Amino acid sequence: CSTALFFNLQRWGNQRRLRPTKIQLRVTTIANIVDAVAAPYTVWRTLQGIEPEMEGNRPRFVAGNAAVTFRVRHNGECKILKCYTRINNHLRAIYGKEYHPRELCIVDIVGRKVWIDCLLTPYIEGITLDEALCSANSEKELEAIASSFDTFAKGLLLSERAHGDLKPENLIYTPLGEIVAIDWDAAFLPSSAGEASPEIGTAAYQHPLRTTELYDKHIDDYSIAFISTLLHIYATEP
Repeated sequence: CSTALFFNLQRWGNQRRLRPTKIQLRVTTIANIVDAVAAPYTVWRTLQGIEPEMEGNRPRFVAGNAAVTFRVRHNGECKILKCYTRINNHLRAIYGKEYHPRELCIVDIVGRKVWIDCLLTPYIEGITLDEALCSANSEKELEAIASSFDTFAKGLLLSERAHGDLKPENLIYTPLGEIVAIDWDAAFLPSSAGEASPEIGTAAYQHPLRTTELYDKHIDDYSIAFISTLLHIYATEP
């Protein structure tokens, strides 16, 4: 991987003071969100007919740093629903019409109501990058995975945006052999120039000197170089 992929720390160190990103906490719990998604009487602002995938009597979900994620059916299609536990003002610019602010009404045990933001996106068929590596049966398959990642990375580097949290769990290896990134919540867009990053990604895949002020289209450079190097090493020495 070219050293040009790595951060220009001197340039970033000389940046002007950035505008803070507005992130506010919502007063709600994971349990309240899960109960609301499961309940047939829940009030949605615009989305109707959300059917969560169930496990027993409860929806299957994954709780992350800032959201609770469900696999659901909506209008006959399999989709991913994210219900946010905090406000991120970048989400509308990142996701467009897939973002639904103040969409789901949460009612806690004492009757307090909180409207939370939601994201409804198509479900991407495939397995995560780490699952793909574990299921590969030959060096040829590992090389194909590494090559697919490099193709994805090249396209991202040539664009004016950045993902902000590249890691194996956020990279889907599709049945067509392509890499697709999910979870763009920390993405940089040209419209975000001059602001602080809403988050700094997963530490294991970020440059150790990255801060919220280091926020431009180059924030994925280190992650890409790191992941690509590991994939190619693993392909030759599994």
